Amino acid sequence: RNKRYEFFEDVAKKNSAKYILLAHHANDNLETILMRIMKTSSLKGYAGMEKCTIQNGVYIYRPLLNTPKEEIENYAKENNIKYFEDSSNAKDDYTRNRIRHHIVPLLQEENPSLFESISKYSETLLSANKLLEKVKVEFIENKVSVNNNDIKFNISDLLSLDEDIRIHVLFRILKKYNLSRVCIDEVYKQILSNKQNIVTAFSNNLSMIKEYGYVLFTDKNINSINVNIKINCDGTYNITDDLTVIVDKNICYFKAPNTTLWYNIESLPIVIRNRENGDKIKLKSGTKSISDFLTNKKVPYMQRKDTLVLCDEFNNVLHILGYVTK
Repeated sequence: RNKRYEFFEDVAKKNSAKYILLAHHANDNLETILMRIMKTSSLKGYAGMEKCTIQNGVYIYRPLLNTPKEEIENYAKENNIKYFEDSSNAKDDYTRNRIRHHIVPLLQEENPSLFESISKYSETLLSANKLLEKVKVEFIENKVSVNNNDIKFNISDLLSLDEDIRIHVLFRILKKYNLSRVCIDEVYKQILSNKQNIVTAFSNNLSMIKEYGYVLFTDKNINSINVNIKINCDGTYNITDDLTVIVDKNICYFKAPNTTLWYNIESLPIVIRNRENGDKIKLKSGTKSISDFLTNKKVPYMQRKDTLVLCDEFNNVLHILGYVTK
């Protein structure tokens, strides 16, 4: 299908054409609607095909969409118009063919005006979808922030929408990932969950982070970078791509966005590693878990996962790199 459309668009571009006419008819539309009902879809998906759409600046128009296939075939025979039938259409190997051969005839027996009814059904759903699109666009423009491929919104804003609209908004927000209805339902279930902090990978290029009252969808790696470096002597240590520790004969000099750490070289070795469950640090106010320290500062998961600590040789945490600890 994609290759077909690429070919049509290429021909249109070469010939400076603004319109592509496709031969989809009423039977095609009915089969498409039934297939989408069987597999679940969005409101627009349940409506079937649109008579006119715009794709990459070219109008895609289906002039025969409300015309039954039988009417087209009769017209061709009466006017001696030669046409070709794909031999695969006669086989029951495909879902569409089984619907065409076995289900549609039964529906036509029940309703002789089936295609007219389906046309009205499609038009009604497409009209409802236009109203829904307006709500979705307004929500995304006003309530959703997009930074590169990160998509973020407040949970309270989503829940302010009518319950029936929320799923459709999620479909629109995550459209480029082409998620199934089952997957979107799982996303929504996790958003509604009483669990405050959730990190879920739905695919290699899509993860959801729920925390501090908002939801973030990202294509970035949600796993921590594994760091465990022992420093025994002076020198320059490249810990990560954006973190360097310089140790000279007097000090271990660590530069961070909001703090500078001085450390007595006589106390080497020191270790720089990932934080671990149960890590604690001594502060003026007393001992505190590093997890609570980061939570109180509302450090986002994407930063929290890569938080590193500086420890003495006995694995006691002396400092949380990048943060002022008093």
